Amino acid sequence: MAVIPSEEICGSVTVIKNDFAETYNSRAALKSPPHITLVPPFHYEFEREEELKSQLIEFCDNQRSFPLELNGYQAFIPRVIYINIQQSDKLFELFNHITKHFESRLGLVSKRRKGRQFSPHMTVAFSDLTKEMFYKAWRVYKSKDLHFRFEVSNVSLLRHNGKMWETVIKARVK
Repeated sequence: MAVIPSEEICGSVTVIKNDFAETYNSRAALKSPPHITLVPPFHYEFEREEELKSQLIEFCDNQRSFPLELNGYQAFIPRVIYINIQQSDKLFELFNHITKHFESRLGLVSKRRKGRQFSPHMTVAFSDLTKEMFYKAWRVYKSKDLHFRFEVSNVSLLRHNGKMWETVIKARVK
């Protein structure tokens, strides 16, 4: 489950991902829409997808939209480059609420998230970015200017179709 920004911002971020694919031979980030992960990937029976969707809609019905800013680039050295998310108490609240909601309603507990702090980011290059290409790209991107602002007005459920992540539903918040 993730926050997906406006179509305009998605288009701009996809241009950045394409630059990483063409210039630095890193295509993995193109296998998902630009997003900020709230709930990391998990396994769930396809037959229960409607239950997931209805719980997401119910959850979003009790949330309020809020502004969020994307500002510059950061990295998890030496393999991941991402767009920095400006500190937002509202985003942390959304993360905490969605985690508690899905844990209490569906028993959905992320083993990957346990013991790890929420570190919101929007990945533009990662798993197939070699260390050599990481350092080449980081020299260019670490000082590049980037600033977007958008209203967090939905939370999306994404599903991996065997090749890439696709949006199953975008549930609107109030």
